[in-house]
Amino acid sequence: MNLKVLTTIAFVLMFSFFTSSMTYAQKQTLIGLNLNSNIYPAEISLNRVNIGATFETQLGKHSGGETGIYYHSKYSTNITSYTDASGSHSYSSTVARRYLTVPVLYKYYSKRINFSVGPSFDFYLGWKQKEDRSPVQIQSFTVNPKVRIGFLTKVSRSIPVSEKFIIEPELRFGSVQTIDQANVGLGIAGKYRF
Repeated sequence: MNLKVLTTIAFVLMFSFFTSSMTYAQKQTLIGLNLNSNIYPAEISLNRVNIGATFETQLGKHSGGETGIYYHSKYSTNITSYTDASGSHSYSSTVARRYLTVPVLYKYYSKRINFSVGPSFDFYLGWKQKEDRSPVQIQSFTVNPKVRIGFLTKVSRSIPVSEKFIIEPELRFGSVQTIDQANVGLGIAGKYRF
């Protein structure tokens, strides 16, 4: 399947999900803020925390769905080598690639653990060279494709803090495009029930 077909299928599923949530008596609807970071293969770092808004609706006792918009950066270190009259020189520079990620997940609810799974879309926003004191200034940087499709799986637990507010820690496993890019991460969401 090509990218256009997969994107169309995902948006039809998302549209069907949200229109059906308005038609049937739903158990709950939640909006919130989510922070997450990979623990494998990258190490935990505050510079690599992803932040996003999440929207979730529960349609039945055990079934619902969740989506959101998440901002994150991926870093690439490049080595530039050149030779001049004084000898050989090598400099490293770091580029931050910026993405918006939109997952479209089915969510299974239970009293102890919730499980979410579905496709995830990464939209490339642009790049910026990090301030790494390198004398090499990168003039252009290309990423292809601009939209990548992967998957996301989450195991979480809802912890009520009050009647309207819940905290939901989560263990995440996902990948964009290929399984060799798979990563495991931790996250926590604060959600408001309305």
